[in-house]
Amino acid sequence: MVIEAVRLVDEGIATPEEIDLAPGGSGSQMGIIQFMDYAGLDTAFNPFAALCEDTGEARIFPPPLLRRIVTAGLLGRKANKGFYDYPPDDA
Repeated sequence: MVIEAVRLVDEGIATPEEIDLAPGGSGSQMGIIQFMDYAGLDTAFNPFAALCEDTGEARIFPPPLLRRIVTAGLLGRKANKGFYDYPPDDA
């Protein structure tokens, strides 16, 4: 579900906001894209890339958009930017 959500954004079918507001999502109050941002986009990318390498299943390899975001260091909340922007924490 995570990879398919990113794929929908990557292909321009839906925005992150639309994915997060779609009925029938993860069943929580936080949408799947927002959850990925909070967990860290690298924590979504790395396991799927490794699983793809181990199994040879290309369909589970992270979409190009996720690869670009992670490569750019936009890892979600911990980097203050991912699919969404987050204000820096006051220290």
